[in-house]
Amino acid sequence: MKLDLSKRITIFVGILVLLISLSIGLISIKVSSNSVIKEVEEAMIRYAEEGAKHIETRINISLVSLYEVANRERTRSMDLQIQKESMREDVERLDYLDLAVVMPDGMAHYVLGEETANLGDREYVKKAFQGESNISNPIISRVTNGVVVMFAAPIEVDGKVEAVLIGRKDGTALNDITDEMGLGDKGFAFLLGPDGTFYSHPNREFVMEQRNIFEDIEGEGSLKSLGEAIKSLGIGNSGLANHEFLGKEYITAIAKIPNSHWVLGIAADKKEVLHSVTSLKNMILLVFILVFILGMLASIVLARTISNPIKYLVDIIKRMSEYDLKFDKNHKALKSINRSDEIGVITRSVVKMQSNLISLIKSISQMSDRLTSSSEELSSNSQQLSLAAGEIAKTIEEIAKGATDQAKENEQGVGSITELGSYIEDTQTIRNNLNNSIENVDIFKNDGIRVLEHLVEKTIENSEASKRINSVVFETNESAKKIESAGEMLKDIAAQTNMLALNASIEAARAGDAGKGFAVVANEIRGLAEQSGKFTNEILKIIQELSDKSKEAVISIEQAAEIVKSQNEIVDDTSKKFKGISNAIEIMKKELKTLNEFSERMERKKEDMIDVISNLSAISQENAAGTEEASASVEEQTASIMEIAESTDFLAELSQKMMMEIEKFKY
Repeated sequence: MKLDLSKRITIFVGILVLLISLSIGLISIKVSSNSVIKEVEEAMIRYAEEGAKHIETRINISLVSLYEVANRERTRSMDLQIQKESMREDVERLDYLDLAVVMPDGMAHYVLGEETANLGDREYVKKAFQGESNISNPIISRVTNGVVVMFAAPIEVDGKVEAVLIGRKDGTALNDITDEMGLGDKGFAFLLGPDGTFYSHPNREFVMEQRNIFEDIEGEGSLKSLGEAIKSLGIGNSGLANHEFLGKEYITAIAKIPNSHWVLGIAADKKEVLHSVTSLKNMILLVFILVFILGMLASIVLARTISNPIKYLVDIIKRMSEYDLKFDKNHKALKSINRSDEIGVITRSVVKMQSNLISLIKSISQMSDRLTSSSEELSSNSQQLSLAAGEIAKTIEEIAKGATDQAKENEQGVGSITELGSYIEDTQTIRNNLNNSIENVDIFKNDGIRVLEHLVEKTIENSEASKRINSVVFETNESAKKIESAGEMLKDIAAQTNMLALNASIEAARAGDAGKGFAVVANEIRGLAEQSGKFTNEILKIIQELSDKSKEAVISIEQAAEIVKSQNEIVDDTSKKFKGISNAIEIMKKELKTLNEFSERMERKKEDMIDVISNLSAISQENAAGTEEASASVEEQTASIMEIAESTDFLAELSQKMMMEIEKFKY
């Protein structure tokens, strides 16, 4: 859905007013609510503190009254009969259930009856015997077996506590005080002991059953929320507790009763006590609605003030877009022409623009007529120029073609010489490789000659060593033969010695006992002879093997001598061939040197030829480029002339169309 300017302004201003009013309202509600709540909370705390003081005062009044009774002359007489008679009227007057006198032995004697009870262990009795008037916590009476509150005051005689006067009140007696302290119609007050036990509460059963405020925390009882709040605050501390009780939300002010361990709680229904906050919120909401309505009315008026003149101006501009420039002096838009704001400026600008457009179109119409006649003349002249430029272009193209052909031939010549140069460079590379190879061969030749000379020297030394070895082996062989002869002689000597020993043994046997010693010596000699013969045979065997090896060595040495001789001949032949190779290498080096010189000359000539042909090629290329540039210039000139001709035709056509468009305007 399209929205006009008036609606857009209204919506925008309305949203703005809504946001501002809503923000102010929410902030006001928040701030004022917090202020009121704070005031209420502070007032409740003050009220609770005042209530605590009031309870203290009420208790003190009761204690003072009881003390006054306890210290009458008749009471101090310490005669039970007199005491009972004097205090019967005081029971009703002071609103007690009964009064009693507690003797030092702890026995209590009640006024209205003959009952007695031992109360010496009661804390309130002990305090009274110490001279302190006090009130007990709600306790179970030993007389009535019900919940009661006991008041105690000392009976003093000559400054000494002789007995204690106690007064018994119903366990709900404290409710008479707290029932007057509730805030509002739904508020209430209660008293708690130091352990959280209810001493007073609107629900009397809480007191009579001695309910504890903390006993429902673990469960789901009615006191759960209040117990958690008091526990969080801390029993005995003053402050505020927000909690729920019987389905309603309460604010409870907690205050400690002075000079005791009791705590007063004053609970107020949250809705009731904060009703002023609700009224304040409603008032602020009403103001917000009124402000929003007034803002919307103001936005509508503002939107119409702005949008209506713009609508009228849009009507004029729309007619101008449809070529209608007629000026209507009675148009509604002219009502805003004298306004001092932006609307007036826009109105005056639109009127001025309309007048300027009328003047401009009239001027364009006159210029268009002149443009049409000028463009027709220019078109005729441009066609003649185009024909002349075409002839010039043909001539330049022929010149350019010749220069281009010459440049191509020069380029081919440069290419051929460059290719020749590459062949020369390849030859130079091969020649360099050959020079390197010849130098390497020369190095290897020199190394070979040195090795060969060393080999010759070693061969000569080997030959001489072979001769020396041959001589030594021969001499060894001769010595072996001599040793063999000596061995044979030793063998004969051993045989003869053995024979002589045998003969000596025979002679010793013949001699009998006288020849026994000689026989022993003969046997020993024969044994030595046998061993000598045995060793001699072994020596001869070894000598025979040595002789055989010597013969083999002699044969091998003779063969080695023949090999060394043949090797010497081969070394001599190799040396002669190395010398021939050396001579051939020297000749090749000289020829290669000459070839290198010729190659360097060819390289220099090649470079000269390349420079000459390159210059020719460059000149040809410059000529070709010049003719091409001239041809291009002529072509560009021709194209420009054609474009001018086309432009003049287009201009003439455009001027005609312009006149047709101008005729559409109404002025």
